[in-house]
Amino acid sequence: MEVADKKGLPHLKHHLLPRTKGFWVTVQNLRGSVAAVYDSTLNFRNNETPTLLGLLRGKKYHADLYDGFQEQYIQMGRYPGPIVNVQRRPGPLLIWLCWWALVLYPLGVVLVSLLNSGSTVTILASVAICSAGQSPPFKSQARSVLAQPLPSV
Repeated sequence: MEVADKKGLPHLKHHLLPRTKGFWVTVQNLRGSVAAVYDSTLNFRNNETPTLLGLLRGKKYHADLYDGFQEQYIQMGRYPGPIVNVQRRPGPLLIWLCWWALVLYPLGVVLVSLLNSGSTVTILASVAICSAGQSPPFKSQARSVLAQPLPSV
């Protein structure tokens, strides 16, 4: 609030004062490489606080973009105006299915050749390796991984 008083700016409830020097440097470095720069704020529903660990574990967070109606969002829990349901298009689904088939086809070939080999030891070793790679880390393991220093380059 001291900065706002010094510069004669209004006291903002939900935002920091703009850092014009940092913004100017950013825009100068982005000039010619991006078409537009958007300023947005995310509002998370139900007072959710997203964390990096939550994202890595696949937790879903529900967020809305701020577009100038912050007070109304806080009172109503949504932005004013009609709710629009957007129809899903088949294009993204088809692209996802094609990539899925492209990636899984070689894995299926390897699996079939593994099963056709008939070696019990090879099959059990492969199952053990695959199941070990899919187990989620325990909380203590996740903390120790996050607490380790990054290797120097």
